[in-house]
Amino acid sequence: MNRSPQIAVVSMSGVFPGAVGIDAFWQNIVGRVDAAVDVSTGRLSEVFPWIYDPLKGVDAAYGKRACLVDGFRFDPDQFPGYGEAVADWDELFKWLLYSVRDALAQCRTDALDKARVGAILAAIALPT
Repeated sequence: MNRSPQIAVVSMSGVFPGAVGIDAFWQNIVGRVDAAVDVSTGRLSEVFPWIYDPLKGVDAAYGKRACLVDGFRFDPDQFPGYGEAVADWDELFKWLLYSVRDALAQCRTDALDKARVGAILAAIALPT
């Protein structure tokens, strides 16, 4: 008899280009929203002009559009105990904290055996 562990996905969340949270992300999918934006030279500093190569050279950017996370506002007051240090954290960690809190907010955790809880985290940059 196969005794594979039983897994249940009970909640999801995330920070995506053009959408904060899984509901907004799904609405973008259903609405066929193009989250790609023109990359400003200020976003990639002075480096971008010499990286861009429409002829697809080695180590070059092939386009001037990207799916970027803009408009995300992290509220450190939602995470007591982290103090001022959170403000200096990399955005990826702020997205992670937000996403975990948002996913847990959608669940009933009062009777939860926390020793059996896990999370799957993904940071995907395309093309992969």
